[in-house]
Amino acid sequence: EIGVRLVGSEMCIRDSSEWVLSLKTLAMRKKSFSLKWKKTLVRLLNMNIESWVNSSFNKAEEFVLITGASSGIGLCYLEEFSKLGCNTIIVSNEKEKNENVSLKISDKYKTNVIPIYSDLSKDSALEELLDELDKYNISAFISNAGFGIKGDFLESPSSKYRDIIGVNVWTPTRLTYNLLDKMKKKNNGFIVTVASINIISPIPKNAVYTATKSYLYNFSLAIAKENEDTNIVFQTLLPGTTKTPFHDKQGVSPKSMTMLPEQVALYSLKNINKLVCIPNRMDRILAPLSSFIPVQIRMKLSAFFLKKRLGV
Repeated sequence: EIGVRLVGSEMCIRDSSEWVLSLKTLAMRKKSFSLKWKKTLVRLLNMNIESWVNSSFNKAEEFVLITGASSGIGLCYLEEFSKLGCNTIIVSNEKEKNENVSLKISDKYKTNVIPIYSDLSKDSALEELLDELDKYNISAFISNAGFGIKGDFLESPSSKYRDIIGVNVWTPTRLTYNLLDKMKKKNNGFIVTVASINIISPIPKNAVYTATKSYLYNFSLAIAKENEDTNIVFQTLLPGTTKTPFHDKQGVSPKSMTMLPEQVALYSLKNINKLVCIPNRMDRILAPLSSFIPVQIRMKLSAFFLKKRLGV
């Protein structure tokens, strides 16, 4: 018998087999500790997307997947990754527009931009997309696709809400499930989940959309916590009102306190160290204060800002 007691541990080592087992356990703990410190240093050093791509992305073999990339914030993400020489896969329900974007960006930056048409509100389309994506080595995922409807809850048919939940909730959940599994096997990856600053409060006349974004916020942060011992970088993006076709499709026009989509994408990619990323300066002030405000008052304030920003 060896009869050794480890300091700070309740485990006694009585024979050689237990001694070997304890060494393996310590090695695993050391590896886990090292990964935690590596990710902590990444955040402290304010790593941006260029440094991540240069250190963790194989441009010859790997791809960036961007959903909702034919316009708005998604298109700006596509531009930024293409500038860095990354090959991309762009998914949109606007087939012709998506193909035109693919041709334009690939010609401009001499990268491979693969357009995939998919109506993500349909389960069959999502399964077909997953089968197609299995052909590619995807190491970065920008989960950006989403849409909403403004107005009183009962003004729109329930089928519209089913589609919103399908695109905003089920699609990113299913895609993250598949892609994260592969990223974990190679212990490398980057995932941005685009939620919304709307998560700070329920918003009348925007009920279902806001609820789906609250889901994404909680989902993405929980997944990040579960995988904090890996080299996968997670970011939950909370953009405020942004001048994109997203609002045009709802028949509203941003009026004030808005950002341009390129500003949002740039802020996100310059701050991949931020687990929760809020591009709008005013929103960065309002978000932490909201938790101290009673929910009834928060909803009144949210309705006020919705009207101020979008005229709804």
